[in-house]
Amino acid sequence: MMMTTENSVQENQIRNLNQDQLIRQIFDEARKDEQEMDQTFSLLGWKDLPLELKLTIYSDVQGYLNEIEGNFSTACAYVQTRRERVDYWVSSFQDGICTLKQAVDALKMSV
Repeated sequence: MMMTTENSVQENQIRNLNQDQLIRQIFDEARKDEQEMDQTFSLLGWKDLPLELKLTIYSDVQGYLNEIEGNFSTACAYVQTRRERVDYWVSSFQDGICTLKQAVDALKMSV
């Protein structure tokens, strides 16, 4: 009975260690992704955008980043139209032509 308890304790320690390593790895990847996205937002001149707008266009900016890195290229008319909409609404917000809510709502409707 003593061996079984000792084995259980060791198994739990190993399981906890593996979980800690996995969690650390997930956080490290998330941190790296966040740094890349911050860098991309900065390159686009969008680093000071409100978080709500950044979250709304996050997948679009990921697409920009993937193309910049050469991971893929697209000639899809839908993708081009979406990018033009993102550029238009971000510029409109930055220039004070529309409110944050208007930009976010317009971009959410055009997904």
